[in-house]
Amino acid sequence: MFDSRREIERNSISLNYYQFVPYIMLIQTFLWYAPQAFWRFTSNSTVFNLDAIIGLRIKKKNKDDKKVSNMEYDLERFVLHVQQHIEYARKAQWLPWLVIYYLVTKWLYVATAFLQLTILCYFIGERDYFWGFKKFIDATSTGQWVQLKAFPYIAYCDAIQFEIAQPRLHTFQCVLPMNMLFDKVYIFLWFMIVFVLLISFLSAIYATLLFTIPWLKHRELCKILQLPMNSPKRRLVPVFLNKHLSMDGFLLLRILKENTGAVSAYEIAQLFWPKIEGF
Repeated sequence: MFDSRREIERNSISLNYYQFVPYIMLIQTFLWYAPQAFWRFTSNSTVFNLDAIIGLRIKKKNKDDKKVSNMEYDLERFVLHVQQHIEYARKAQWLPWLVIYYLVTKWLYVATAFLQLTILCYFIGERDYFWGFKKFIDATSTGQWVQLKAFPYIAYCDAIQFEIAQPRLHTFQCVLPMNMLFDKVYIFLWFMIVFVLLISFLSAIYATLLFTIPWLKHRELCKILQLPMNSPKRRLVPVFLNKHLSMDGFLLLRILKENTGAVSAYEIAQLFWPKIEGF
């Protein structure tokens, strides 16, 4: 016969060792997607339809000459439309929303990676942010893998056996093979998240400096326009950026350069390049 008080006590201290793992991974998956979803929603809400223009440049490389000429015509119309928007936005004193959304997205990636690290720290690492590194050092120095407390390899399991129509509770020592896998997986995830956090932080810092320090913007724009160091046109780059391109247009060229190559960014930059004396 069961002792009801003993059964309640045993159930209160029972552990479901790896049943929480799928839920944590599901939460982490949605967290990784959040910055990308924010960028897609906000960037496409502006006049710069990035998906359309990047797709147009990719298709250009795979079509025949007739279709390419039609695409070039559409591209020139797009550039004209953007120029009109930039002029209207300048008169209305609009903020460079595309740049703002871009920088917010960059820092969202940093915040997401840090939140992922915090989740692992709370659920797996006993509230120690460096638990993954410490476990790896212990394993390499001692030659033995130190199991995580969240994933014990051996536990006590209860089993009910009926003897003469009476249930009897037996306790056995059980091996949990899934935990042997999960602790390795989470050590790998710790290193991956730390790596992503560092890369995202450096990328966010660089993007913030690029759009706040003038000479960095001018140098990057000179690279896109393929202007040599001794070119007299370099002195007109600040005028081109401030009066003809704007910050949003500059970001558009950088995104095109990263996604479709320097040639595509150069071709579109030439369409923005004003036809004035001295250029």
